[in-house]
Amino acid sequence: MMDNLKSLYLMVGTHNNRIDDALKEFGAMEYLNNEPTGNSVYFKYDERHLSISERKSEQYRFKVALEQLNQLASTAVLHTYHGKMGMVAVDRECVNKKLPKLSQTLLAYGDEIYTRARRRYPYKACTIDEVAGVLGLSADGFNQLDALAQANILAQVAIQLLAIPWTPIDNWAKFEQMELSFLEHIRTQYKIQGQVQFYQDEPLESTATNQVHVPSYSCNWAQMDEEFMRQHGQWFASFTNSRAIELIDARMQYATDEQKSVATGGIIHFNELGVRVEWLGG
Repeated sequence: MMDNLKSLYLMVGTHNNRIDDALKEFGAMEYLNNEPTGNSVYFKYDERHLSISERKSEQYRFKVALEQLNQLASTAVLHTYHGKMGMVAVDRECVNKKLPKLSQTLLAYGDEIYTRARRRYPYKACTIDEVAGVLGLSADGFNQLDALAQANILAQVAIQLLAIPWTPIDNWAKFEQMELSFLEHIRTQYKIQGQVQFYQDEPLESTATNQVHVPSYSCNWAQMDEEFMRQHGQWFASFTNSRAIELIDARMQYATDEQKSVATGGIIHFNELGVRVEWLGG
């Protein structure tokens, strides 16, 4: 059954590369058993000065492409490089076109490819073009490629990463620094203010040593700027949750047995001084 599960790899482009800016381009490639099926969809908005009739035609073409994207996503696991962040602009445009949101029509979310890359290359920034280069894929001028070509590279990156084992983290401080540097980029771009508290829900000692245990985690965004969360809460919550899990997992590789018996967590501070983590307990 799983062998017949399709994957859809999506790349989007917005004005000024901001999540809250207008969608101008997207491309998606469908794969089955790690091979392209030949199904894809691509759209780039014509930004030339158009007549009224031409604008209507362009908007119709835009709507048809979004409908095709929704159709492909309805039978596939959807992958973007930064998880739900990659769907915000598409969802907003679907609403504008009176279509179901992509996040509502997709069959399932795939794992965040960025996190997959960080697990293999914990001391790299892991931009998609950097990861593609490390993997030996041709990604020259990645940012100048159209979104469909980028989606194809994303698919190759995602597939190759699965064949590479996780890299043990032997320098926790450096790993944390790389995580915070990306959060700082996001903070600066969106002028984020506030705190995110994260914690492991239960101590690890509660599980027998011979039992496989997957800890659960929680985040609290109550201390974040309310206006920011109204506009960006969905993608920001998803992204900070995955970053918090990575920080805790990396820290636990260094924890003593005594520290591992304590439910661990911390606070990510976002303010004008930058981003920092305050660890709590253990």
